[in-house]
Amino acid sequence: MKQELPANPAHSIRDLKNCRVCGSNYGADKIRLIDRNEIGAVAHITCSVCVHSALVFFGKTAHGLGFLGMMTDLNFADAERFRGRPKISENFLYAANECLTTKSRQLVAAIYYQ
Repeated sequence: MKQELPANPAHSIRDLKNCRVCGSNYGADKIRLIDRNEIGAVAHITCSVCVHSALVFFGKTAHGLGFLGMMTDLNFADAERFRGRPKISENFLYAANECLTTKSRQLVAAIYYQ
């Protein structure tokens, strides 16, 4: 029997009920689905008490539903805006590090005049 992903997987995982920073209950309205497909889903969660946010990635596994979360400084609108954007390559990260460590003025100019 093929198991379907719930409409909003975050609502079905008890480990996602409380904020990892302050321990407060999130509340269902603070867990917002960003994207979903046949493989999995991504949700954005914001704590109404300490205002920390997390992105949570869900996927079907052989044993049910698995998830991986990470704290983020993105708000829901930012996370939605980045949905579907191209992935960042290793070469881009290397170039960004090089730019930050040796060419910071050029980086500021490139960002400012873009």
